[in-house]
Amino acid sequence: MGAGTELIEATATDLFDEIYEDEYPADILDDLASRHTYEWGVWEDRRLHFRPRGSGGRHWYVDVAEILELQRSLDDIRNSAYGVYRDAGGRTLRTATATDDDSRARYAVTRRGFVNAQTTSQAQAEAHRDAWLADRANMQAQARIAFD
Repeated sequence: MGAGTELIEATATDLFDEIYEDEYPADILDDLASRHTYEWGVWEDRRLHFRPRGSGGRHWYVDVAEILELQRSLDDIRNSAYGVYRDAGGRTLRTATATDDDSRARYAVTRRGFVNAQTTSQAQAEAHRDAWLADRANMQAQARIAFD
């Protein structure tokens, strides 16, 4: 197969201000993926995929001998956030605060945060804020599991 783009899904963000100099391609992809809650990888035939995290549709089933520990913590939740960016003159600006109302209602707590968007575009800063917020609005379980 050729080096087509059929496995690359576009994000809603226009990255016209992005410049990557002296960066490894993997570091660039890591940065882009983290901004948009995406994942990337390279298949055996050297084809790149870039898609929303979890959209690949893979499930793993394993036999568990024992769940040794299961934890959920509100410490890492952020369900209200704003973006920080700079205008063309270098002045620091902030976006409006966005809130994930479902997360606030589910956990009965508001945890605020901010994301440094490193852009001069308010629209890009808002997109970074929204992706960052979507990635942190829900509790992630942590477990220690023993397998056979």
